[in-house]
Amino acid sequence: DIGVDIYIWDHNKNSAYNRAKVVYDDPDAGKYVKGVAVHWYSGDHFDQLDMLSREYPDKKIIFTEGCCGSWMGKDKEAVRMNSAEKYGRELLYFFKNGGNGFTDWNMILDENHGPFHHREGDGLCDAPVFVDSKTKTFSPPILPARSIESASADAPPPIIAYLKVWLFSLFIP
Repeated sequence: DIGVDIYIWDHNKNSAYNRAKVVYDDPDAGKYVKGVAVHWYSGDHFDQLDMLSREYPDKKIIFTEGCCGSWMGKDKEAVRMNSAEKYGRELLYFFKNGGNGFTDWNMILDENHGPFHHREGDGLCDAPVFVDSKTKTFSPPILPARSIESASADAPPPIIAYLKVWLFSLFIP
């Protein structure tokens, strides 16, 4: 045990099985690797996760990057629904096929969709929560804006309460 969890690949699912297999089957390298990290950009490829989880049940599979945004279309409501469907499908099939942990690429962005790695023509990234840096309010796509500082001592901060609601309610039509 080296005191650090090492996840390999950290790229698209379409090659996760072959990439991980090489490392996992190497007795010198495999013993140091906790699991494989994947993204969604190459398509579903949930078969890759299923094969990994069946063949290497002691290894973990974590989702480390996926993003929706303005490049998905000009109609904001349609983009929102397409994003919700994409996240819903990904979450369901990711965990159904052996996934162990899911991290969104952009959990919270500012009113300018930043910080971001915007390159000309790419469009802006989306997130479940936007924070206005001047007014200190957050604007979830479903719930009305509330102040970040408005939580009482006994209640969870609004951002936490919102995220719990978002994970479930965003995907329900």
